Amino acid sequence: MQEYSVATHRIGVCTVVRNTNGHYLYVPRFENPEVGCSAGGGMEFAVEEGLYKDITTACTAKRELFEETGIDGKVFVFLGVVYEDGKDGVSYATHVYLLEDPIDPDFPLVPEKGIQPIWVTEEEFVRRAAFPSSEVMLRWARRFDRIA
Repeated sequence: MQEYSVATHRIGVCTVVRNTNGHYLYVPRFENPEVGCSAGGGMEFAVEEGLYKDITTACTAKRELFEETGIDGKVFVFLGVVYEDGKDGVSYATHVYLLEDPIDPDFPLVPEKGIQPIWVTEEEFVRRAAFPSSEVMLRWARRFDRIA
């Protein structure tokens, strides 16, 4: 049986968010603002006040979206899991969610640590994506497209 550890395997989330103009939320990465992805990050297993911080990946998606953009997402659609091997030797299982209702493009996005989230076209999102799987995530999201 294969053994897993947080040193070699990580669980994360990515939340695909669209606005009513059909653009996608893009969050530049701290280490290189020229690349990024949707709001997302890793599960936090820390215990706060006797409770686990992130009980499910959906909780992680909601928390990360709010931390990185100020958007308080309510209804998420689970799209699937992307498995990727990182350059750091770590295997990632990224749970992909879609914020079901499109956001008003004038919603004031809140920057985290000076990194300003922006709305971009699908083509720009794929071109600037930090992860090869970003195009797959958008293809999954189009299955639930309520804008067109």
